[in-house]
Amino acid sequence: MRSLLVLLACGLLVVCSRAQAWAQARPVFDSSGAGCSFDGAAAPRAFSWPHAIGSGQSRLLVVSVSTTSLDLAPVGSPLPRVLSVSYNGVGLARINDLPAVSPLPDARAGVEMFRLSEPLPAGGSYMVTVTLAGGADYAVGGSVSFSEVNQVRPLGLFQSSGGNSRSPGVNVLSAPNEVLLDAVATRFDGGVLQTQASQAERWNGRNCFDLIHSIGAGSSKQGAFFATTLGWTMVGGSNQAQPWAMGAVSVKAVPTRPSDFDGDGRTDVAVWRPTSGNWYLNTSSLAPRIQFDWGSASLGDVPVPGDYDADRRADIAVWRAGEGNWYIIRSSTNSVINLNWGQSGDRPVAADYDGDGATDLAVFRPTEGNWYIRNSFDGTARVQGWGDSTDRLVPGDYDGDGKADIAVFRPSDGNWYIIRSSDGAGVAQNWGLGGDVPVPGDYDGDLKTDLAVFRPTEGNWYVRQSTGEATIRNWGQSGDAPVPGDYDGDYKTDFAVFRQTEGNWYIILSGSGAPAVQFLGQSGDTPVPTAYLH
Repeated sequence: MRSLLVLLACGLLVVCSRAQAWAQARPVFDSSGAGCSFDGAAAPRAFSWPHAIGSGQSRLLVVSVSTTSLDLAPVGSPLPRVLSVSYNGVGLARINDLPAVSPLPDARAGVEMFRLSEPLPAGGSYMVTVTLAGGADYAVGGSVSFSEVNQVRPLGLFQSSGGNSRSPGVNVLSAPNEVLLDAVATRFDGGVLQTQASQAERWNGRNCFDLIHSIGAGSSKQGAFFATTLGWTMVGGSNQAQPWAMGAVSVKAVPTRPSDFDGDGRTDVAVWRPTSGNWYLNTSSLAPRIQFDWGSASLGDVPVPGDYDADRRADIAVWRAGEGNWYIIRSSTNSVINLNWGQSGDRPVAADYDGDGATDLAVFRPTEGNWYIRNSFDGTARVQGWGDSTDRLVPGDYDGDGKADIAVFRPSDGNWYIIRSSDGAGVAQNWGLGGDVPVPGDYDGDLKTDLAVFRPTEGNWYVRQSTGEATIRNWGQSGDAPVPGDYDGDYKTDFAVFRQTEGNWYIILSGSGAPAVQFLGQSGDTPVPTAYLH
């Protein structure tokens, strides 16, 4: 087992096509609103404002409250200043247990953030109500809602900062398919808060008070790799340095399911027929059956569906081994691209290795034991030695960091060998026997790939969840092809088999526990949901 990591410029080992400037599928901004209060610091009080939420899918509401006091706050007294936040009478959960606060000795400015995920009310306008605990002379609240947000893990880590200057700022870790959301608080003498040019202002206290004093404001910005800075500038007021506090989080996108061709968050039943090169799709939200002619087994094509354009819909694609070419129909534009990556004898292992929301071109070269990965974000290449020629290739996000990990299942010893992308460490875990079929997936819905095998001789599924808990489920029989996927859109992998002799798909929906049967395919067809496993 080797663990050599080499970063290569595009084109050193294999021909590489120019990096594509594809739009990322990220959370969609819905609407924003704001309210404010100035009523003295002593008595608890509440203030409200309307927020109109849309009717999109997978929604999230974030409410931020910026506060400040006129008097110098005693150490340990000023925060938290918010007792509760509700929307349409439903309480929001606090995002940051420890509020962002301006540094001592002038700890007068503070930021507290709250969130509410689905189920949210039907599209319409409802009241946001903030109840203060006291200790704040001025309070400004801002509400921002999004759709297409990951409901299991909607937000990244809360980041905060504080200072005494005219330029508040905070650094936030994120990914290109995420949206950053911030809130800032300062004293009355800070004047008007203005965003950096790269940020979109979502709410500002100047619209509540007198147009020349903000107290608090919030903005959003497209995420990026590594740390991204969100910043503001104080204009007017005293024109002197002022204490300020900032808080920020990243909003995470709905993950793309394997074989989700219509983008509704559910795995679609689909097959590729080598004899004709046709794809047959039973999409869960569009027409009952869709047919595409794409690829040819006589030319050595292998189906490699994936979300190559990061629009949260799987693209129909094949890899032609004799040429090393990838032929992809981009669902975002219905256009065709041809990218060269790999050579004859390689095995395709496309997945999102760089965490940008787009599937990356990747192959495993059995003669070397090397993985060749082309990062979609910047076109750079990575070569990683990991695995033997007889290993089964099982890339997945085993550490839950949003990036596919290089991984193999070795039938000869029943071990899974994984390189965690979060820290680069190589780990081994025994799970399975020779003759088992690896079926990794997120069976418990925690956004981490679980080790799992299907044992054809028994019809049993053996799942080792990322928590360490083991599950055994009998579903299927000898001759069935296991086709795990999230067929009901509840963020959990469902047990499913494709019985080629009948053309039936037998699925246990994890959301309800009910069995389901769909008809699609015939003997010799390749089931698309597991085409990424080799």
